[in-house]
Amino acid sequence: MDQLRFVIDTIPTLVWSCRPDGAFDYVSRRWSEYTGISAQDAMGSGWMAAYHPDDIGKHQEKRLASIVSGEPVINELRLRRADGQYRWHLIHGVPLHDTSGNIVKWYGAAADIEDRKRIEQALRRSERELRDLIETMPAMAVAALPDGSPTFVNRRWMDYTGLSAQDTEGSGWKSAIHPEDFERWLKLWRACLANGQPFEDEARFRRASDGEYRWFWTRGVPLVDEQGNVTGWYGLGLDIQDRKTAEQERERLLQLERQAERELQLTIDTIPAIVVRHRRDGSPEFLNQTWRTYTGLSQDSLQGKRWAVSVHPDDLPKVEAAWRAHLPTGQPFELEQRIRRADGEYRWFLSRRVPLRDENGQVIRWYAAAHDIDDQKRAERALQTAQAELAHVTRVTTLGEMSASIAHEINQPLAAIVTNAEAILRLLSRDVPDLPEAQAGVADVIKDARRAGEVIRRIRDFSKKAQPQMMQLDINEVVEEAAKFIRHEALQHGVTLQFEFASDLPPVRGDRIQLQQVVVNLAVNGMEAMTSVQDRELIVRTERDQSDRILVAVADAGVGIEPENLDRVFAAFHTTKPGGLGMGLAICRSIIEAHGGRLWVDANVPRGTIFRFTVPAFAAATSEVTG
Repeated sequence: MDQLRFVIDTIPTLVWSCRPDGAFDYVSRRWSEYTGISAQDAMGSGWMAAYHPDDIGKHQEKRLASIVSGEPVINELRLRRADGQYRWHLIHGVPLHDTSGNIVKWYGAAADIEDRKRIEQALRRSERELRDLIETMPAMAVAALPDGSPTFVNRRWMDYTGLSAQDTEGSGWKSAIHPEDFERWLKLWRACLANGQPFEDEARFRRASDGEYRWFWTRGVPLVDEQGNVTGWYGLGLDIQDRKTAEQERERLLQLERQAERELQLTIDTIPAIVVRHRRDGSPEFLNQTWRTYTGLSQDSLQGKRWAVSVHPDDLPKVEAAWRAHLPTGQPFELEQRIRRADGEYRWFLSRRVPLRDENGQVIRWYAAAHDIDDQKRAERALQTAQAELAHVTRVTTLGEMSASIAHEINQPLAAIVTNAEAILRLLSRDVPDLPEAQAGVADVIKDARRAGEVIRRIRDFSKKAQPQMMQLDINEVVEEAAKFIRHEALQHGVTLQFEFASDLPPVRGDRIQLQQVVVNLAVNGMEAMTSVQDRELIVRTERDQSDRILVAVADAGVGIEPENLDRVFAAFHTTKPGGLGMGLAICRSIIEAHGGRLWVDANVPRGTIFRFTVPAFAAATSEVTG
């Protein structure tokens, strides 16, 4: 008896026994050593303390069912080791019957299966990654029995053909293949099924969405056991329509014997875009042929950071900063960067990067596609130039409309110059010339000449054609200079001008002439809107808005704008003036948006309209440009 107990206590298995009602009446020494629970404490139901709380309920159900039925109980659950760690065990309990068939005792054993469970988990993870690859690869995949009956088709197959695995049973898949290709394809497939040799062919498959037939390269390989028997088939179908079209144009065929090795790579390498696959940390692990051809670099550039020489030096910090910002969050992002072509020229590309996640939402890698937008960028610059030309025409037109005011501004100092000059002549023509008075008159002539010169300078600056000069500006000074153009216009229209300038406003970043153009245009529109009312007051106000941007408001007390037309006033060629071009407000909006701001209109109270525009402060605008 002692020998038997010694064996039980020594074997690498946890052993116990129970009374017929399931209450523990014995545990082996190894059971106590493993769980840290003494034999005395384990008696009755004390053994439950060693079982994982999440497992004890289901295990009890199985035990009670076995006690009632007398059938052995087998279960997998976690037992707590003396150090507090839970490990998976396989529990096996069997009853002992007397000669009458009654249960007189239960005996149980638990074997540690933690390592086996971990291997099973690793295997499931590998299978999951393989399924992700099969479902996401740009190819149709099929699995079949030894007789060719399909058992699985991937998402690409179902999306393209509209057929599920069940739909392809028997001859159901016949509807997916072009009638002219079916017999040849079927004959070759049956021959390969018969001799167990790999299958390879090209055929046209019908796309379910529009009924179009496209060429596919198909390949099937057998799965063979150790005895050489075919246990199943696996097939792959790749879209080669573009390649077939190219073959027809060149009137020669590509060699098919190497197709199986490079078809998937060819699909990725021939798309008209740069494609990059990144590891989860953002480092590139694959660059497609388009990238290699464009940059003139080889796949070896993946080593270290040699690939970085293809990115413009001024853009590389921005690219690295974007990675640092988005790798922790796993959010998709896009950016514009310049990539060097093999001949040394840099061209603009729009790069979009998206993550691939597992079923737990964890990013496992990144995919990126970059498209050449250099021509688009050139077109945008041309458009900006055209807009600047149109803005210049509008400024000149505005000056033409304000010719009377401009003539008055110039005539005033010129008339004063003539009057003072005549007075000087009279003073000098006396018998005794009055030199002090003449000198004072000359000083007045100089002052009036400078005043006339200042008026002409403002008109010249306002009318000249030049590229926008973005600089640090005081918005109040910009508005004050613009006011000099409209003061006489206001007098002619009987309009009272009121300026409300906020103090301590930060400087803005902008082009002085363009911002003046916006203020003048809005002010002239406001004055013209008040021609039919009695009380004509135009208020120009500057302030800081809630987002710390600088706001300029031009409010009139005119007839106002119909609510349904508020959104149309900024449309090109929309005008309410008999001789207007309808481009003024459209150009004003484009100018403000080019400054990173916004221009809009609201109804004034009790009547009239308020045009408002915002521009960012100089510090914020500079950070946006450099960022």
